[in-house]
Amino acid sequence: MAAPSASCEHPAPGAFPESDGNTRFTVWAPYAEAVHVEIYAPDGHTVTRRTPLYPLGVNRFHPGYFTGHVSDAPPGTLYKLQLHGADKRVSRPDPAARRQPLGVHGPSEVIASISSTVRIAKIAKTGPEQFGTAPTALENSDRADHVELSAFVNHAEPSEHTKHTRRGEQNRRSEPYRALPLREWILYEIHPGTFSPEGDLRAAEKYLPELKELGVNAIEIMPIAQFPGKYNWGYDGVYPFAVHNTYGRPEDLLHFVQTCHELELSVCLDVVYNHLGPEGNYLRDFGPYFTDRYHTPWGEALNFDGAGSDAV
Repeated sequence: MAAPSASCEHPAPGAFPESDGNTRFTVWAPYAEAVHVEIYAPDGHTVTRRTPLYPLGVNRFHPGYFTGHVSDAPPGTLYKLQLHGADKRVSRPDPAARRQPLGVHGPSEVIASISSTVRIAKIAKTGPEQFGTAPTALENSDRADHVELSAFVNHAEPSEHTKHTRRGEQNRRSEPYRALPLREWILYEIHPGTFSPEGDLRAAEKYLPELKELGVNAIEIMPIAQFPGKYNWGYDGVYPFAVHNTYGRPEDLLHFVQTCHELELSVCLDVVYNHLGPEGNYLRDFGPYFTDRYHTPWGEALNFDGAGSDAV
């Protein structure tokens, strides 16, 4: 594996599979002196090999990035990041993981590219006035902006699970969904773990027509970021890019959103960006993610404006 060339730019953090079966890994870990990718056996407990990542050159804006390609690491591969410090060496899940199949302490999973074009509103205002008489960006245009809803920007060969999902969706909505202005939303908030007996996103789809009949036109999903255990309100998430493993895979979240759009239901997520849960929160091993300048009753505050916060 060759070291990448120096650059003032940096690729997005996470694991990005490529068409040749290799995967590019990138992590921001300024506290580490060296970083290795550990590949795990399917059991999720046995390390089969380690591959070093390389510092991403001289980057005065965002120091501390490590990146590199790992061969024979297709979608479905389980991995952790081994951080080498001056006095310790620890193995941690990827903070930018898209899936944690074995929970918050287990290895992360390489996920294939998943994408679908959807229409969203770019809201011009974020205060209460957006629900009153102030016009939004959407209301000022004839159509909603459309964006690519994608877990990744690469074009890796999809996994068999993803291929099966796509084959079953050939007859799904072909036109991008047009979102309603926020002032017209009639929200119904659901907890994916309790909304159906099965407790997952696919099962929740069965009940969406009933909500439509009630007059609901927008679904708010309670936090779905990976949290410890099986049952939680969702406000203890520690992997903000990973759908909680008991709710389904990333493909299942995409399928849920598409199903809502077919029923003319808008979708939004309840998100938590001011703190992380206490268990499985390994970010402090990577870099200055937290600050003592602010305090929350739920845990350490995230470092959005202090020293080293640019990459946070």
